[in-house]
Amino acid sequence: MVYQCVCMCVVHCSVELRELETKLKAAYISKEHVTQMAEKAALKTEEKAMDLAAAHVMLEQCQREEEVEQQKELTKYIRMRKYHMEIKRQMEVRLTAGRQFMSACLHPYMTQLEAYIESSLVY
Repeated sequence: MVYQCVCMCVVHCSVELRELETKLKAAYISKEHVTQMAEKAALKTEEKAMDLAAAHVMLEQCQREEEVEQQKELTKYIRMRKYHMEIKRQMEVRLTAGRQFMSACLHPYMTQLEAYIESSLVY
């Protein structure tokens, strides 16, 4: 205890030792401040990296959803195209069948009409 008192008296009495103690405390505080700033910067960098990774994941998800939507639209377009082609084919078949029916029904009359026309032209 006496030793401590003597040391404290020497420290308080010596201007050099007080200045060194002040500089030591200032250096310690400065070191702590630098450490805290470095930790803060590291946390910001880590946060930015996490945000970037999350944005990348979201972008990939959007791209996948867009590709799925494009595939759906393409499938719908192909299905509608096939449907229209089938409707057109059916219309052509019906038109051809109608023409054949009309030709078959009118053929006897056409033959008679042609014969009549030929006979009237002979005079």
